[in-house]
Amino acid sequence: YQNTFGAHSIYSQLKYDYEFSDEFAINSTLYRQNISWYTHYGLLDRYFLDLALVESGSNRLAPGSKWALSPTVSAAWVLSKENFMKNLNWVDFLKLRASYGIIQTDILPESGWMYYMQQYQTTGGSYPFNSGFQSDFGRTYLDAIATSGLTHEKAAKFNAGVDATLFGGLDFSFDGFYQRRSNIWVSTAGKYSSELGVDAPYEGDGIVDSWGWEASLDYNKQIGDVKFNIGANIDYYRSQIKEQDEAPKLYPNLVSTGHRVSQLFGYKAIGFFRDQADIDASKPQLLGSTPRPGDIKYEDVNHDGVIDKNDYVAIGCTSACPEIYYQFHLGAEWKGLGITAMFQGVGRFSGIKNISGGYYGLVKNTNLFQDVYDHRWTEATAEAAQYPRLSSQSNSNNYQNSTLWLFDRSFLKLRNLEVYYNLPKTILDKVGFLHAAKVYVRGVDLFTFDHVKGMDAEYYSSTQPLTRSVVAGVQITF
Repeated sequence: YQNTFGAHSIYSQLKYDYEFSDEFAINSTLYRQNISWYTHYGLLDRYFLDLALVESGSNRLAPGSKWALSPTVSAAWVLSKENFMKNLNWVDFLKLRASYGIIQTDILPESGWMYYMQQYQTTGGSYPFNSGFQSDFGRTYLDAIATSGLTHEKAAKFNAGVDATLFGGLDFSFDGFYQRRSNIWVSTAGKYSSELGVDAPYEGDGIVDSWGWEASLDYNKQIGDVKFNIGANIDYYRSQIKEQDEAPKLYPNLVSTGHRVSQLFGYKAIGFFRDQADIDASKPQLLGSTPRPGDIKYEDVNHDGVIDKNDYVAIGCTSACPEIYYQFHLGAEWKGLGITAMFQGVGRFSGIKNISGGYYGLVKNTNLFQDVYDHRWTEATAEAAQYPRLSSQSNSNNYQNSTLWLFDRSFLKLRNLEVYYNLPKTILDKVGFLHAAKVYVRGVDLFTFDHVKGMDAEYYSSTQPLTRSVVAGVQITF
């Protein structure tokens, strides 16, 4: 339904969606249904209110909880149409907006489709059920306890932003957002001791907060025969685990609740052992191999007098995805001859140099990066060494997640560069059947700035070769 009544405008839609997918391996058929009602109201073409109510159903969820309502509401105000803004000639358009909604999903716990039913497993040999005195099924035993308190994972989302066009060509947009995901399915093994006797159930106890902002600028201008444009955008995202039914830890440095999702953990490296006297004077390192001069020395984080698994601590940022994405582009054209370039980068992104045959080299006689060999610890290079001594034998002390192997995975790439020439209309008119023609040379991923040697930070640990391409071509429109 759509209509206008004087200063009022109304639009409303009732919609039904059906989705089918068989991409899952076990009990793979997925059916989803959505019944949505959307309403938009506008007043004086400057005040707007939107409401969406979506009732979603999924066969992945337990009986009695297959359907859930997801409501969202948003509002906007176009300030540039107000009388008090008319004298601001440098403001062409200005709008404020905000939205809030609760989205419910059918994301399942790791246990799979039948999380709401008691599971059973079979294992080993038991009673002789067949003529060969063998068991066809083995012993049947209780698996994970069925989940009770069935619910949906929820995401409460809030967003506020501004859109503007200023100075006759500068487009600007800014958004700030906050999201709380709750009722996330997590294992409750941390709630129980081994006295439970079976695997603990999954329950919707997890809570994760995330927040951030996005901003973009784009400017277009023509001065005489020269046209140019420049623009950029940046996104910042941060997450924090508020609740996950984590098991009690002996020391606070081991607790992951309160940190980022996919927060890296490891040991704090404080240098290399200089000699045997240094080893004897240091706290024992119980990490699976006997330390020798040139091995990594670690900090006793929990101050219990030994270095072991209880000295793990949060290091770096998240390893799952960057917290900052950004890109900027620029271009100029003069009488058909032009150039465009687009740069792309990420920030606040951590990784561990743990590639076997690269950084973890010579173990089992594998390969080794030249940078590791050149900057390894030796008695002659002890003060300047960046990597521990090399060994052809397994050395678990040195190949632990630690700040020594931690590196910054942020990078900046020249993603695209193009130089082109658009044939003038006078030439096209002589040909007669061409509407447009462009000759160009285009480069892709021509260079990268990053913080890691021997690898590309974007494709770190990838088994595929990196590519850099330069293409020349002609684009014709008839």
